[in-house]
Order: sequence, then C-alpha cells, then structure tokens
Amino acid sequence: MTKKLFITSPAVAKEILNLSYFIIEDSISEINERRIDTDAILFNLRKRVKNLRAFLKLLRKDFGEEFVKKNNFTLRDLNRRSTAIRNYSALLKSCELLKSEHINPECSEALELLQNRIQLDFDAIKNKTDYNALFNFYQSQLDKYKDRLSHTEIKSNRFSSVKYGLNKIYTEGRKNLSLSIDYPDTEILHDFRKSTKDLFYALRTLTPLWEPVLSGY
Repeated sequence: MTKKLFITSPAVAKEILNLSYFIIEDSISEINERRIDTDAILFNLRKRVKNLRAFLKLLRKDFGEEFVKKNNFTLRDLNRRSTAIRNYSALLKSCELLKSEHINPECSEALELLQNRIQLDFDAIKNKTDYNALFNFYQSQLDKYKDRLSHTEIKSNRFSSVKYGLNKIYTEGRKNLSLSIDYPDTEILHDFRKSTKDLFYALRTLTPLWEPVLSGY
C-alpha cells in the first residue's frame, strides 16, 4: 500500500471511513495497473478485504447491525473466491519452514515428496483460474461496496462510537479463544484466527490515539 493506514485526526469515525475509501481505490488501481505479478496482487487484495471487514465492524454503531452483517458477508464471500489459491500457497510456505528445521533424512525426503505434490496441485489450480475474471469480480464488488459506504452517515466523531465496535471485536475474540481452548476443532480455530486479525487491523489503525499502549498490543 502507498499509505500507512493510521488515523491522523481526532475525527476517528470519519477517518476510518476515509481509510476504507483509500483501501478500495488502492486495490482497484493495483488491479488496473498490474505492476506486480498476479499472485502478489491477489495476496494484497485478500489482505485489504480483511482490513475493510475490520473497519466495517469498528463503525457498526454508526452503520447499524443490518448494514454490517450484510456487507461483512459480502466481503467474506468475495475472498472465498480465492481461498483455494491461498490455501495451497500457505501449505507451500509451511513446507519451506519445515525444511529449514533440522529433521532426519526420512522426514526430509517425505516432506520433499509432499511439497512436490502440493506444488503440482497448486499449479493445476492456478492454470484453471481465470485471473482476469477474478480481478474483475473483485473490482466490481469493491466498487459496489464503495457506493454503499457513500450512502452511510457518520453520526458522531466521538471515540465512544468506535469504542463500541472495538469492544465487540475484542469480546468476540475472547469468546473464540475460550471456545478454541475447550473445543479446538478446525472451524473454531479458524473463527479465533479471524477475530484476532480483526483486532490487529483495528488496533494498528487506532495506534496514534494511545501509541505507548496500542503499539504493544
């Protein structure tokens, strides 16, 4: 991204809304310019959509629960279009990390075979993926989301409205943490991971408000 996603004025809610516009515009520019390879563009798009979902939840008091729920599902489904590519990419990175560890020759040989198989499957999925259609879909959905945002109204720029959204994000994360300890299955751990990312994006943006504390979190 060409800009750090930090708020720069006391009008916190309005700043977060403006940063949402910036993320959308930056994403569409990168799609149209194609200055980097397709996998890097897709990786950036996925991160930006997650950032938009966190901002959406931060502003839930201004937007209302119905608006947040509907658009959160829309943004979630947008990233689901590229889940398979993300999963294989993550598996390959995990293999590389494991190979850097000191493991015995038998494990090393098995890991090499596994990585080769994953790479073959990954290449097959990428060959079947129409990146132009995928990017066009991202662009159209982000344009529609931007239009919906333009019809919203920020009722107050007091921190209390953003605090409400931040508390909801944190509470959801604590709930998912407790559930993941008691019932550590794949779905619950995935939900915990998502809520942690929401908190990360929210705190990163709000850091200038209380940098000595929030930067640590």
